[in-house]
Amino acid sequence: MKRFIAIPALIALLFFAVGCQREPQTDVYVDETAAPLKEGSDAAFTYTARVEYVTGGVPQATVEKINGAIAETTFGVKDLADVPAAAVKAREEAVKGYREACLDMLKNTQDEIPAYFFNWTSDIQGGFETACPARHLQTYLVHASDYSGGAHGMFGDLAIIFDTRTWDIVTEETLFSDDYVAPLSELLWAHRFDGFENPEAQSDDLFFASEIAPNGNFTTGEEGITYVFNPYEIAPYASGIIRIPLPWNELEPLLRK
Repeated sequence: MKRFIAIPALIALLFFAVGCQREPQTDVYVDETAAPLKEGSDAAFTYTARVEYVTGGVPQATVEKINGAIAETTFGVKDLADVPAAAVKAREEAVKGYREACLDMLKNTQDEIPAYFFNWTSDIQGGFETACPARHLQTYLVHASDYSGGAHGMFGDLAIIFDTRTWDIVTEETLFSDDYVAPLSELLWAHRFDGFENPEAQSDDLFFASEIAPNGNFTTGEEGITYVFNPYEIAPYASGIIRIPLPWNELEPLLRK
């Protein structure tokens, strides 16, 4: 799993050198909590979070705009621009949900349940990553994984794209011109294997359908954008996260002028 390193000064130099007069300063919130199922129980919910957020360097309204987007995307907490507070709220709700679900299961079943079934986990990593200074675009990537019983856990990536001139969120609708879906779908299908490291895994049988529609989840870089499809979106769980890179020169006709 990718980890994000907390070096605020270096992060500012690498990710925010886009010609702005004022550059955001960042810090990383870290939370490592093990909450027992009940008193004396060996079963526990392990919650870890390592999430970068903005602390200053830009006007306060911009700080709140960026952190509000991070809090909502990372923790599902709306209308709260305090990332550490959002993280604590999310953790408290997750622990409560874990205990309610597992204790209810123990109370209502007579079957023997394996002990590991009650050792739930949640891991959230978030940080500023790739950027395209020439187009004023900055990626913030969230990686989340969890196990809440069953045969396997779940994991996935979710990206936020910021316009570094305003720090507004960039979406497909703001990046691309009208009627972009059909031609963008064609590009995604044409480049569907470009992110595969193993040539032997390149088979159309891998995909659920013979077309791939844009899902609004993409990262950005100097060479283009990369669409991110999490397990079960376009292929089975075993295929993992599928990334499809699309070069700027092919995207150019679709970009909003």
